[in-house]
Amino acid sequence: LYKGEMFTVLANKVGPYLSAVLQRDSSKTDSVRLCGNILSVIGLVLILTAVFALDNKDFPGYKALLPVVGAVLMIAAGKDAFLNRYLLSNRVMVWFGLISYPLYIWHWPFLSFAWIVGGEMPQLKVRIGCVVLAVIMSAVTYYFVEPRLRWGRYGGYKAAGLLSVMVIIGASGYSIEKHEGYTTRMNDPDQFLIDSVNHQLKEDNKRCLGTIPDWGKLGGGNQCMFQRYSDKNTIALIGDSHAGHLYPGLITKTSINEGIAVFPGSCAIPLMGLHSGMDPNRPGRKHTEHLLSEGFSYIINHQNIKKVVLSHNPGCSWHRVIDTLNPNNKDFNSILGDGFSRTYDALTKAGKEIYVVLDNPSYHKSWQKCKASVVRRPVGIPKFLSSKNSKVCSVKQSEREDLETWTNWNSVAHKKAAGYKNIHFIDMAEVLCKNGTCSMLDDKGNMLYGDVNHLNIRGSIYAAPFIFSKLRE
Repeated sequence: LYKGEMFTVLANKVGPYLSAVLQRDSSKTDSVRLCGNILSVIGLVLILTAVFALDNKDFPGYKALLPVVGAVLMIAAGKDAFLNRYLLSNRVMVWFGLISYPLYIWHWPFLSFAWIVGGEMPQLKVRIGCVVLAVIMSAVTYYFVEPRLRWGRYGGYKAAGLLSVMVIIGASGYSIEKHEGYTTRMNDPDQFLIDSVNHQLKEDNKRCLGTIPDWGKLGGGNQCMFQRYSDKNTIALIGDSHAGHLYPGLITKTSINEGIAVFPGSCAIPLMGLHSGMDPNRPGRKHTEHLLSEGFSYIINHQNIKKVVLSHNPGCSWHRVIDTLNPNNKDFNSILGDGFSRTYDALTKAGKEIYVVLDNPSYHKSWQKCKASVVRRPVGIPKFLSSKNSKVCSVKQSEREDLETWTNWNSVAHKKAAGYKNIHFIDMAEVLCKNGTCSMLDDKGNMLYGDVNHLNIRGSIYAAPFIFSKLRE
């Protein structure tokens, strides 16, 4: 034990007093053994307390001292302490001690991969199987790998070889991360289309900034885009990032006579005179009303744009919206209704067909689990790794997390549309929910969401035919 003499000196001083209290022999040997027994018992209690009373929320933190201090006390107790002599010196325990380091290395990938494939805590039998497999691989490592690496000739060559392997693995990991994976490993027929869309988005953004440069300065992460040059676009999307996430898919479905322009602002509500970007911690939302005003002005003044799609995540403005034209109005639904009325009137007078998107479901509680469960299958890996996990990737439509905000937005939008013949509705639940259940996956088990409420490019492409079916009715 490192500096174990410190414990011996302390035990020699404290031991006689403990022996006197317990009416035991006060010899130095007995005193040291008595202190060791007490320390080992306290150490074991601390370790067991950590095992049964703590969870992952306690790490990192001061509570992590429990198992650490417990281990220190048991080690300090020495080999003659009762628990150490009869429990830790048992042949089985000693054997596990010998394989402990490879066991520490092997258990993690097995248990982690089981969690990734399942998307949640694996079943007990799976966890037991992973631990058993880790023990077997640890024994193989200890008996057949470690001796050849740690001892024998050519130590320098071994060290150089291991260092080279480590550098190669590190460089490979960096390359994979930088390229966001290598698509050649995936049996994914849609990847070429997704890559081409990503390339086009950059060009489309340049076209818009040439006309509305403010978006480049004030738009933050949400940028306007023109699929075609200014006088060739026939459809406009306006709103927040939920207008932006529809754009990539729609541009893959336009005909030669169609083009799309998108005007998205961070958390921006697409209703004239209203401002929902009021979060002081998000500077990118400060100018959203100004940007959407420019978007609406562009739409109204360009006769080639015939159809206008209003798309918004109602959670962004839920009781967090002001009417800049009537700031004294504090009633949320009244503010919302006034915004719809102004917008419907202005776009109708400009001769536009109006399409209001009823938003896609949000998955704040389960998106991370679903994402973890969807393992894209490399060619040649068995089918069970495709992991179409409907349990963590779906929710009943009647239990969707954003039901209240979604229902309220839809209700006000419909109410204010009464009497108009040019207002239509696009309910995203019709394409993302089936038989009363909403899912983040398509029929092949591919992930459609990029985060808790935004469609990824695959999801946008998946929804595009449905949206165009409404736009072309």
